[in-house]
Amino acid sequence: MPNPSPHTPLPKRLLWFAGIWLVSVLALTVLAYAIRLMIMLS
Repeated sequence: MPNPSPHTPLPKRLLWFAGIWLVSVLALTVLAYAIRLMIMLS
């Protein structure tokens, strides 16, 4: 039985939440990498 509406748009709030989550995860990864690099270089 096929879905009558296979292309339901995502809510803007969910899109914003996903974008902010992705940016925060990337920032934390870069920050952890920088701290590890500083510890290794010191």
